[in-house]
Amino acid sequence: MKVLVFAACAALLAAQVHAAEPKKPSFYGAQSYDSANLIASAVVATKGKLSDKAAVQKALEKANFKSVRGGFKFGNNHFPIQNFYKAEVIKAADEALYRAKQGGRNRVST
Repeated sequence: MKVLVFAACAALLAAQVHAAEPKKPSFYGAQSYDSANLIASAVVATKGKLSDKAAVQKALEKANFKSVRGGFKFGNNHFPIQNFYKAEVIKAADEALYRAKQGGRNRVST
């Protein structure tokens, strides 16, 4: 029962975060959020039967949830393969630079 409550809480949090269109989360915040949703997706996929380790592993590898980092998959070492860093950091830096330029000399924008 506790496991299903955890899954329901993760689903509720996911709905609120995606509905609000927040700023891009920090790397560690995104990892934490995605970890909770990954575990919740495995719990739901196995219907709470966590004693079946093979089924839990297969459900974790499937990663059936919407990540705040965008699409990703797991490599052979079970570590996520994704391009979270490159595009978003450069895009955010460019946008901040142009906002600062529009504000005049000696301006900083985040």
